[in-house]
Amino acid sequence: MKMNLTAATEEVALTKSEPTATLQGDWNISDINIPRVNLVQKMSPTSEDFKLGTFLFDKTIPVTTEQTERAEIVVLTLKKYYEEDKAYGDGELPVRFDTEQQAKDAGYFHKWDKTADQDALRYSERADAVLLLPVPLEHAHYEHDGVGYVKGLLTLKGTSYKSCAKILATAFVNPSLDGKGYKVKWEFGSQKMSSKSISWYVPVAFNRGKHTDEFVQWLENEVL
Repeated sequence: MKMNLTAATEEVALTKSEPTATLQGDWNISDINIPRVNLVQKMSPTSEDFKLGTFLFDKTIPVTTEQTERAEIVVLTLKKYYEEDKAYGDGELPVRFDTEQQAKDAGYFHKWDKTADQDALRYSERADAVLLLPVPLEHAHYEHDGVGYVKGLLTLKGTSYKSCAKILATAFVNPSLDGKGYKVKWEFGSQKMSSKSISWYVPVAFNRGKHTDEFVQWLENEVL
């Protein structure tokens, strides 16, 4: 059986965007590299310049400036996959699987599977969310009613998967959305987590109903 395994270097996120007349040659969606969205953590280099628990676009542009602040964002796409769990500091790239069955067929065990040997290869769930984020106009790639926006890629794993990805997925199965999850209006913030002597921040999402028809039309015409 042929299996689709990819290295985690690919910052590939699915959107509806298609190559334009400007691009020549055999371009496809895998060539689109969307800058990442990060939460400032205690051990991250960005903590020297930005407050803990705030969101950054491309490591330099603040989306929020206080940990208690929430940003109104749009989730354009949400892609689930499975990835090899590696020890912190391991120099090798983790193997990525499109489905859980692929991981099992490759000899991996889920991170919480107690039936596996201690040194067994492990995997766990991940989700890549492509977000439309508000930023100062001077950094914006899109504009609507005087508000600047950019597309950012947020990877959800571990406690972030539970605190955010599952919340998003649950909302998106609502039949009234007609499969268009970007109709949902979200507020994103962060929450402090702790375990023994360590602490970290995870993204949290709050469903605030639906965007207006006019805003959804703008998304479909100008962003997606």
